[in-house]
Amino acid sequence: MPDPRGRKGRVYPFDALVCAVAAGVLSGAKSLAAIGEWITDAPTWALRALGFTLDPLTGQVPAPHPATIRRLLERLDGDAMDRAIGAFNRPSRSSAGEWTGAPGS
Repeated sequence: MPDPRGRKGRVYPFDALVCAVAAGVLSGAKSLAAIGEWITDAPTWALRALGFTLDPLTGQVPAPHPATIRRLLERLDGDAMDRAIGAFNRPSRSSAGEWTGAPGS
């Protein structure tokens, strides 16, 4: 899935932001505000697991501001995200003939 942000000023990894949005939705968030609040309130271990990095000066894992999430989602290509989720959920055959795909499929 392409990153819609410009190269200048990227603070947070794109994958971490998208994973955090997905985690917020999977946790029950039903609005942009709720997704942003979930991410803001997420514990450090969860932010690290989602791909956010330590700030080298403070040693903390800063959570993105809800406005950062909103701006990303406004620019994100919904069709590309739909295709990425569909590809993740679609089982495929490995070269050995075994089914692979999403965990538990």
